[in-house]
Amino acid sequence: MEEEESKMKKLVVMGSLFVMLFVLVNACKHEPNLKDTSNNGGNNGTNNPCDSNIVYFERDILPIFTANCAMSGCHDPASAEDNVVLNNYQNIMATGEIKPNDPNDSKAYEVLITSNPDKVMPRPPMQRLSKAQIDLIAKWINQGAKNINCNAAACDTIAVTYTKQVSPVINTYCVSCHNNISASGGVNLEGYS
Repeated sequence: MEEEESKMKKLVVMGSLFVMLFVLVNACKHEPNLKDTSNNGGNNGTNNPCDSNIVYFERDILPIFTANCAMSGCHDPASAEDNVVLNNYQNIMATGEIKPNDPNDSKAYEVLITSNPDKVMPRPPMQRLSKAQIDLIAKWINQGAKNINCNAAACDTIAVTYTKQVSPVINTYCVSCHNNISASGGVNLEGYS
């Protein structure tokens, strides 16, 4: 029985990875959403190449909040723990109490860097954000916490590899729930194996 469950879990994981890879490869055929809905960022991304010195909300920040905060039981619209919803720009700015140009006065940032175990987010058993993720959020806030986008580089659908294309998607959207510490549903997606 246990062996059958293990085989079933492996099939589910492999199927999920196949579907995600299929979606990733086919995603390159669609036009990216470049609309700036905030009127807070100037250029809406049209004919705007990505600048490595600028933090873009949809490309860089939203995936961090989506994967680590806006999940069932925490800060998604249904759960809204402490009336905080962190699933889109408007909600992050309003309920995350983001103060443009001032990360230290921004509630969503403060709970990421606090040493108080009763206030730190994400809460255990979830893993804390990496220093790089926290630094990126601080940089975005310091740049005015704008909802700006850019045109990402063209996607090469022929040379897809686990390390370059699949792993970043899994790490951004899945590993926060499916990792060595909290393998939700018994599925651990941390690492290639």
